[in-house]
Amino acid sequence: MRINALLVFIFWTNLFAHAQNGSFLERTKLALKSGNSQKLAELMAEKIQFGNEGEASTLKSTEAEKELNQFFKAHPPSDLAQLFEGRSKDGKKYFIGKLSTRSGTYRISVYWNETPQPRLISIDISAE
Repeated sequence: MRINALLVFIFWTNLFAHAQNGSFLERTKLALKSGNSQKLAELMAEKIQFGNEGEASTLKSTEAEKELNQFFKAHPPSDLAQLFEGRSKDGKKYFIGKLSTRSGTYRISVYWNETPQPRLISIDISAE
């Protein structure tokens, strides 16, 4: 009986872990759409390339969270439409979307590494 309970526990643990990793892009899109900089920071690597209107720099995830928080306060999102999703030549996954806000529309580009676990490595925001 204990072995069956242990097997069920392992099965559900693995299933939950796979669902968390499998939905990395969906969690990223939901955080962008809701303007949740804290959730985005949880998905970031320790350092991230952050660009806003052509000004790009490498920031710690905590600094990038503050920049995103300021952006979302000034431009509260109302919708996010996916334009592209793919993999770059160097193997990084990416997503490009159109973020609608009360003050305008912005193109959002997001890159992430998948291993050892998915982590955002680049976010770029540009007005359309």
